Amino acid sequence: MLNTILSKTINNKNFLSFAGNGISAIFGVIVFALLARTFSADVFGEWVIYLSTATFIEMFRFGLTRTGLVRFLSGAEGEERVKLMGTNYIIGIVITGFIFILLYLTLILFQKPIMASPYKLFFIWYPLLAIFNLPFNNALTILQAEERFLEIMLIKVVNLVSFALLLSLNYFLDWGLSLQHLILWHLAINLATSVFVIILGWDGIFYVKFYD
Repeated sequence: MLNTILSKTINNKNFLSFAGNGISAIFGVIVFALLARTFSADVFGEWVIYLSTATFIEMFRFGLTRTGLVRFLSGAEGEERVKLMGTNYIIGIVITGFIFILLYLTLILFQKPIMASPYKLFFIWYPLLAIFNLPFNNALTILQAEERFLEIMLIKVVNLVSFALLLSLNYFLDWGLSLQHLILWHLAINLATSVFVIILGWDGIFYVKFYD
């Protein structure tokens, strides 16, 4: 009986959704604490500005399509479903390309004031982050529409736990990673997560040719 209850709980969509959000929150706190203990207040502040600005743009970037795609995908089947996923990917590529060009063009034109501002890391590194995390964010949208919360939780675990593990090793083994090194590792982990979902076919990239 206990096994039956446990099996039903683990396979319950509401439980999996709650667990995924819980894992994100827990490891978010762990990452925050490790960063605060590892770096000085000034360096930690640079990271917070970089990440908070990136998160704001991410909300705009995926907020334009995620809600609509989840709603339409939930009731779509066959060819219509394939077209929706392909079109969403194309829209994501266009938006990401626009952001990439805009930010780097702004950096080139206003390099001196930007490099002297707290937002320099955002202008330098976010365009790459936007490209690297596009596949796994698309995967999260598609999986949410399909109510595959176990896979969503797995993506979050791969992404967040990897970063938390890196920070733990850096802190306890005194690797002495700089903020630049940390950002590069953050980019690499996001890229690895995207490669992971592409290999598993969760992001819909193979449907791009069917866009409408």
